[in-house]
Amino acid sequence: MEYIRERGILSLKNGVSLMKLERAEINKRTGGIVMNKAVISRHRKRAQNIQMFLMLMPMLILFFLFCVYPLIESVYLSFMKYNGFTEPIFIGLDNDDGEPA
Repeated sequence: MEYIRERGILSLKNGVSLMKLERAEINKRTGGIVMNKAVISRHRKRAQNIQMFLMLMPMLILFFLFCVYPLIESVYLSFMKYNGFTEPIFIGLDNDDGEPA
């Protein structure tokens, strides 16, 4: 097969573009079912995103367990009167002694 380049399009000498030839070959092999490259790319991207999310899950669980939860719990307890043994009682901003830490 001899190729020619015309206006940036690579085609065969007989005038058939490679894209048409490629689709014809795919049609022959798959029995007429042609998937758009964008659809294939979207499915591949979704699979990569799911894989990335699953690989990040252990780190995200540990991050929320040891960083985010203690932060939220400390803000919650800062508005309570609580010594660790009794039931926490909400006192709001009265827990502030007015002096900087």
